[in-house]
Amino acid sequence: MIKEWLFSRALFPLTELAAGSRFWSRYHQVLNSLSLHERQRLQSQQTRLANLLKLAGEQVDIWLETFDAVGIDANTTHAGNADAMLDRLSIAQKSTFANGFPDRVTVKQNADRWQCLSSAGTTGRMTVVTDFAKRDYLRAAEHVNLKAALDKAVGCTTLDIPSPACNVVCGFADEGPESLMAYLFWCIRRNRLFDAASLSDIRGRVERQVLLNRKTLLPIEPGHWQTVAVQLDAYLDQIINQKKQVIRGLPHFLLWLAARAEQRQLQFPHVKFLIPYGGLAAEALTSRISRAFSARFINFYGTGEIGAIGGTFEHNSDALDIYQELVYLEIINDRNKRVADGEVGRIVVTDLTNKAMPIIRYDIGDIGYLEHDADSCRSRLKLLGRKQECFIAESGRLITTRDLQNLFFDYPPVVNFKLERIANARYKLALVCVNTEQHDLSKDILPLDKISLDKLTEAFKRLLCADPQQSGVEEESIQLKVKQVPFITPETSGKYVAFKDFASID
Repeated sequence: MIKEWLFSRALFPLTELAAGSRFWSRYHQVLNSLSLHERQRLQSQQTRLANLLKLAGEQVDIWLETFDAVGIDANTTHAGNADAMLDRLSIAQKSTFANGFPDRVTVKQNADRWQCLSSAGTTGRMTVVTDFAKRDYLRAAEHVNLKAALDKAVGCTTLDIPSPACNVVCGFADEGPESLMAYLFWCIRRNRLFDAASLSDIRGRVERQVLLNRKTLLPIEPGHWQTVAVQLDAYLDQIINQKKQVIRGLPHFLLWLAARAEQRQLQFPHVKFLIPYGGLAAEALTSRISRAFSARFINFYGTGEIGAIGGTFEHNSDALDIYQELVYLEIINDRNKRVADGEVGRIVVTDLTNKAMPIIRYDIGDIGYLEHDADSCRSRLKLLGRKQECFIAESGRLITTRDLQNLFFDYPPVVNFKLERIANARYKLALVCVNTEQHDLSKDILPLDKISLDKLTEAFKRLLCADPQQSGVEEESIQLKVKQVPFITPETSGKYVAFKDFASID
């Protein structure tokens, strides 16, 4: 508490006086907005949306052309009509911002105060230009996440295990040693202490190591469990010995740590919260991880292109509260029309804080739905997974990543899976299983017995054939070939996909 008071009441305000950064003021702005009445939040959001649309329609080539094409006059935009104007704009994709980058997608001023961020994901990378204000919001959102979930904005001892795609962001690709003091001496010896790149790297180390008290470890390499367990053991020992309070990692990494912790029968008296580092974490996955660490699992949602979008702050809920001060979120159908609460659709986001490269109605690539909470008078987001990892079954039912995780990870030995559709009604499933009750590495691999495999297969067929009488598809027509493998190789992004479709069906 003393450290948090020192930073929040003295160091951060002094930093704002001495430097151009305003992240701490923006942190309070976003945090305070979460406690506003829904009507006040929406009014603030509409004002910010109107300002963004006016800027984009006046100073960004692609939006100038888009506005002209649909007959929108940016000068007439105000809070009262911003929502209706937004609804007339087309949906943006990665290709929208790749064409003519950077000149046609950025504003025509203050380019000397910009920097480029490279996002990563299962569908490729996208370069985003940000200004100082946007960078402050990105930093502020990190502290909002901690404060809203942990009631502590700075000082939590955190261990991060990101996917390989996050290495550059997390500092692994920086020149010089990761330790702050060692890096300062490294820069002094090379007369590079005040270089722009060095100052940026120093700021990153201060944020990770001092403000957030965060240690970032290398991603967990895929391989046979006997090999992976060596790396898991080293990380678990650090969590215990260094009394880490918050563990953040790719959901699969957290699951493997949990499985290995159960094998070793470890206890974690200091761990309080577990947070995913990219990727969906469904109920079956989070419950297994929470049980192993005896800690609460908190979902946060965001992207490299936009930053933080929302988080789960209600106990026993994985629906996401949306940061309405930062983003405007819509759920749209295949006709690019907004859907009502409760209806599943594509998630489209407008970034309200990036004034260097306005990102408007951007299709993130995820699907989900909004559920209305009568108590708080707000809608929360239920994330279902990446669109490319969801599919329409032969019965006509939508099968989501959340469905698949809840089905397969509900079996305790399963630590990874990959489902493929190879033809109409024919599927292939790769399963990785370990014995969570056996510490002897020579006996760690645990093939599922025939009874368990039969139950899993039956459950899979029931999932796909929601109502055979209506769809005309019988469970017996679905074929599932299960193969147990020692490990699964991730995608080039470093993430693990739940489903791939190699067949086209009617």
